[in-house]
Amino acid sequence: MIDVFLKIFPLVILVVIGYLLNKTGKLKEETSRSMINIAFEVFLPATVFLAISKAKLNSEFLYIPVFAMIIIFSIYFASKIIFSKMDINENDKKVMVVGAMLMNTAAIGIPVMESLYGTEGAAVASLFDFGCAVLIYTLGYFTISKNNLCATKMIKKVLSSNVLWAMVLGLSINFFNIEIGVILDGLIGLIAGATIPVMMIAIGGIIKPAIKNGKFTLLSVFMRSFGGLVIGLLIVYLFGLEGIIKNMVLIGSILPSAIITIVFTIKEGLNSQLAIEIVSISTILFFILLPFVAQI
Repeated sequence: MIDVFLKIFPLVILVVIGYLLNKTGKLKEETSRSMINIAFEVFLPATVFLAISKAKLNSEFLYIPVFAMIIIFSIYFASKIIFSKMDINENDKKVMVVGAMLMNTAAIGIPVMESLYGTEGAAVASLFDFGCAVLIYTLGYFTISKNNLCATKMIKKVLSSNVLWAMVLGLSINFFNIEIGVILDGLIGLIAGATIPVMMIAIGGIIKPAIKNGKFTLLSVFMRSFGGLVIGLLIVYLFGLEGIIKNMVLIGSILPSAIITIVFTIKEGLNSQLAIEIVSISTILFFILLPFVAQI
């Protein structure tokens, strides 16, 4: 556990730096969101490309996106059933369900797996993120939207992801054993190196630990973290997973709520404060649980 703690400690410090910068007025929330957008468009695709193109992939890795989808679908149905029996505003129920089901794989999962397990960790996290991304812009947006959605628009959303195309390109380079050259490899590596510090500081800049929505926030966080862990453990047991794939499923199952949840609520005019609380508290809880879950 000490080894895991030492590897994630720098990430926690970066998040704290971002939080303190925000509290002192030196890093505005809008700036943090812009940093995250830049990371998604530039830095993270570089990380994914390098990880996938250099990883030693095998057929078992193809199941990783499926495991991510199983976790999301399981939490979706469980949350719908549990929340339906409670006296909660229908719009808040939507925020709670989406907050519970969607994991922050790209912004936190990939950097954490890379810190813990190196290039191979980033590669499996990228595949896990693919499964998440497909459901974020389909089931996730469908759940929270007030209007009827066009299937074509949802597909375009998925296909517009730079991370997705970086993964496809990386897989092609890997499969055909193509050499990209020292200069290009160095350039992409330099860009990828910014992913972890930029992401962690930016996430710290949007975290707001205060809880104003009480039990609604905590219930959604409980489903995301502990409900997810139960599903993850079941997947590991039923499929007999071992090694880094087991680690990915377990760590992926407790990942905090996706930041896109906040974006969705703002766009749909829903309770964005509730979404911010779910994302913030689940992020803090994730770093508390991570050293223990990584040892399972």
